[in-house]
Amino acid sequence: MSDYTYTSDFGAKDGKNTGDPDKVIKGADFETEFSAIQTAVNSKSNSASPTFTGTATIPTASVTTLNLVFTAVTSTASELNILDGVTADATDLNYTYITTLGTVEASKVVTADANGDVNFPDNDKAVFGSDTDLQIFHNGTKGVIDNITGNIEIKTRADNSDVFIQSDDGSGGLSTYFMADGSEGEAKMFHYGTEKLATKSTGINVSGTISVDDVEITATPAEINKLDGLTAVGDYVTGTFTPEVSNVATGGTVATVGSSTGRYIAIGDLVTVFIRITNINTSSFGDSSQVLVRNLPYASRDDSVSPMYTAGSMHMQDVTAPAATNSGAWTPVITDNTSHIVFYAIVSGNAQPEILNFGDLADDVADLFITITYEK
Repeated sequence: MSDYTYTSDFGAKDGKNTGDPDKVIKGADFETEFSAIQTAVNSKSNSASPTFTGTATIPTASVTTLNLVFTAVTSTASELNILDGVTADATDLNYTYITTLGTVEASKVVTADANGDVNFPDNDKAVFGSDTDLQIFHNGTKGVIDNITGNIEIKTRADNSDVFIQSDDGSGGLSTYFMADGSEGEAKMFHYGTEKLATKSTGINVSGTISVDDVEITATPAEINKLDGLTAVGDYVTGTFTPEVSNVATGGTVATVGSSTGRYIAIGDLVTVFIRITNINTSSFGDSSQVLVRNLPYASRDDSVSPMYTAGSMHMQDVTAPAATNSGAWTPVITDNTSHIVFYAIVSGNAQPEILNFGDLADDVADLFITITYEK
């Protein structure tokens, strides 16, 4: 806008003498003044609701209501002053045009909603590192923490605090499955929130049963004996069986008896049998036929390198003692790789021990009570 400045001093002409040419006001003087007035007026605006075209320069303005493209500006002077010195162009300012406050949008600034939350839609990632080394996102079906370079460290520095890893408990709730116990220095594992394993300074503690497919023990017997107080013994089996009296290991004739019972205890490879046979009938056997008690629950160990004889103890009724002098009593014996018991005199004066035969048993009244432990 321009201001009007007069060019002719009409008041000065009043002081001129009559007849003085300078006292005359010419038409050109009026033309010059009216042109200057027209120029000044055309560059001014109306006082009520003025409209500007082009670029308007306002050194100082007092505005009651400011409208930009027919929209009232409600920002305060302090808020508008924030833009003082901003050099952003339209492209830069468009980065702030957020359609949904608090939701991350491509090529827009990140904003928080009224609750201070920032939402990353599906597959939009929070990316960390110069080479996008760590990415955190949700793909619509699962949450993903994807680390490309180095380790992932989860830390808590608060004294005696813990780190928990929780998941669904099968009923819509949450249960702890892993815990780093900062106050105890232990790593713990849980089943639906119930502690099952904890590391200790001396090893581990396990609650419940340990099930394994295979165990290899390389410790020596001396090392195993250091397990002071061990009460559990693996492979402990008990049961019953029916012993038979015969003169052959398999097949052949089985003696008729009044009763025959047997029970056993197997601990590992050691088997102990307890046998009670009463009223043995010997009529089906010759006097020189050897007496065997067979049908044991396990066969004895086959030691082909050093055959062994395993002797037990027994009580007999109505049985003739060994004939040889100083031969002692009859002793039950199990040889290697057999499932029956034979009976020898406890002391033998020659290479062939005296053998218990059916002729040594009183018919229908002889009884045998046997206890023997052997290796299966």
